[in-house]
Amino acid sequence: MKAQIQKRILGSNGLQVSAIGLGCMSITFGTTKLHLLTENMGAAAIELTKEELQEIETPSEQIKVTGTRYTEQMEKVTGL
Repeated sequence: MKAQIQKRILGSNGLQVSAIGLGCMSITFGTTKLHLLTENMGAAAIELTKEELQEIETPSEQIKVTGTRYTEQMEKVTGL
């Protein structure tokens, strides 16, 4: 049985990513070859099982996040 990944919306443009951050790996601006872009886009079709998600989530839950990701000025630019 495949697990459904919860999603959330980022910013004002409606960018949808996984709630645990797995979908937010960006395709770099350096992708200039069509076959590499196609390969990168194929990641969107990957579905993780409940066991695979648990394997990712369990260690992630042990990480204490502190501080901010962006400076105040950068946050204004991102729209987050």
